[in-house]
Amino acid sequence: MGERRTVNKGWSMAKGKIVAVVNSDDPLLPGAVSAAVAFMQSHPDILVAYPDWNMIGPNSEFREHVQVPDYDYLFMLRNHHCSVGPSAFIRRKAFELTGMRDPEFKYVGDFEYCLRLGLYGKFARIPKTLATWRVHPDAALLFHKGIAMANEHIRLAEQFYSRPDLPPEVRKVRAEAFSSAHLHAAACYKGARRAALRHC
Repeated sequence: MGERRTVNKGWSMAKGKIVAVVNSDDPLLPGAVSAAVAFMQSHPDILVAYPDWNMIGPNSEFREHVQVPDYDYLFMLRNHHCSVGPSAFIRRKAFELTGMRDPEFKYVGDFEYCLRLGLYGKFARIPKTLATWRVHPDAALLFHKGIAMANEHIRLAEQFYSRPDLPPEVRKVRAEAFSSAHLHAAACYKGARRAALRHC
């Protein structure tokens, strides 16, 4: 089915009021679920909550601690950067507000969903380390998928800014959002300087 459709199927089958995606090789840390649920129960206005996380190696060895930034929707949009890291906890009502993941986005699906969902409610950082993200030896190669990934960055910006319901503050940063999208697209062309320069 692919990752995006698998996530959507899992979300559609979930019964709880709060759901989260846990990738098979990125385990949650002990106590993560209870801590995240307690945080969201004490912040009823929060639609999505996301924790700090540890980068781990192929054999689960600790590599680096990552403290994610506090949520700022316009910063995320202007910089074309998804502040939400692994193991975000989402209220089920989010699916009623804006649907689920767009299966057409293979590389930036998480970011596309966060931009869409961020129009409907608040996100917040959980100030605790609750998740992990595994680095594989070929991760750098997987990141640079060239033209396919570059095109997705630009298509995401174009699709998002084609929405008729964007608030004025979001429309105001359109130029910055597209500049950052092109910068990320340029970075996808590893070793292809001419292709990268077109985006620059």
